[in-house]
Amino acid sequence: MNADKPDKYIVVKNKRGVFHQKWQFGTQKENVTLPESYTDEILKVSIKASTLANRANSAGNLALAMKQRYDSQNVTSSTVTTKPDNKKPESSKGISTGTGFFISNDGYVLTNSHVIEGSSNISIILHGKSVSASLVDHDPSNDIALLKVDKVVEGLPIELKNKTKQGTAIAILGYPNIGLQGNEQKATFGYINANSGIQGDTRYFQIDSPIQPGNSGSPMVNNQGVVIGIASASLNQSAAIKATGTLAQNVNYAVKIAYALPMLINHGVDYIEPVKPKALEKTELIENISNSVVLVVAE
Repeated sequence: MNADKPDKYIVVKNKRGVFHQKWQFGTQKENVTLPESYTDEILKVSIKASTLANRANSAGNLALAMKQRYDSQNVTSSTVTTKPDNKKPESSKGISTGTGFFISNDGYVLTNSHVIEGSSNISIILHGKSVSASLVDHDPSNDIALLKVDKVVEGLPIELKNKTKQGTAIAILGYPNIGLQGNEQKATFGYINANSGIQGDTRYFQIDSPIQPGNSGSPMVNNQGVVIGIASASLNQSAAIKATGTLAQNVNYAVKIAYALPMLINHGVDYIEPVKPKALEKTELIENISNSVVLVVAE
């Protein structure tokens, strides 16, 4: 007991045993002997709660540290520029992150529209440094956004001529859950399960490659390193349980890259088409595309 005159209820453990005591204004009113297992169970719960709290605290500290790192570089994001027929964001949504990838060698970046929706400032993290980006265009209906940075970069080739078949092996590279998982790129692998998405939506592929929040906008490439889609969403587990009574397993979706073509043509983007690509080993594949994949910070 730390108090000279304890009040209310306390648990005391000493050489004689474990006691549950009721005190009132420093006077003991009740003293009940408790089994040893009582405090052992309390200790287990306390340790587990402390562990979970420490994990959450560490994740929060990491996210704050990354924000401070970006701020310390004294680089601020540019104001979003929009087309006249686009509605300007009305208010800040706070800071959120996603993934993007270079679609040309002169700094055009593709990502998901929902990554930058409602943002007034956008930047990318390129080689560990914050670079301001402007919003060139976005298509909420197809969940595609086009950004631009003033950098000479290495764009990824995109597949626009050949149909991607069911069963095609794929890889996704991005920045999922940076607050919990860290800011290193994460690669996942899988296959195209179907050439349509939810309720047969032909704009999407259904894929089994794992994705997490923050993977939105990640390039989905084939085994030649050619972009065939943009990772976009996962099947909502609550909806799956409500509809079927079971959890969905590895049901994710990617927008087909062809749906970005009208936007690229409209803005004169010098996108890259594949030239006799060859199949690559997974390690070589990721190494080839990693410099073209960036973290997108929207606020």
